[in-house]
Amino acid sequence: MSQSAPPARPTAAQLGCTIRRLRLKQGLSTEALAFAAELDPTHLGRIERGYGNPRLESLHSIARALNIRLSTLMLAVEAESRSTAA
Repeated sequence: MSQSAPPARPTAAQLGCTIRRLRLKQGLSTEALAFAAELDPTHLGRIERGYGNPRLESLHSIARALNIRLSTLMLAVEAESRSTAA
C-alpha cells in the first residue's frame, strides 16, 4: 500500500497572494480593503507580501471585509498551495 505525502503546509507568501488575488478580483485597493478590515494599510501590505505571521483576528477581519467566511479564505489558500506545489 502506497502512502501519499501529506499536503504541503501553506506559506505566509501563499496566504498573501491569495488575499491579494481576492482583493483585486473585487476591484479593491489595499487602502480600501484595509479600511474595511479596520487594519493599517501598511500591515495589510505586509500580510500580502508574506511578511510576519498575521493574527487570527486580522485574518477574520480581512475575510469579513472581502465578504467571505474565514474558512473560505483558508480553503482558497490551501488550493493555491496545492496548485503551486504541482
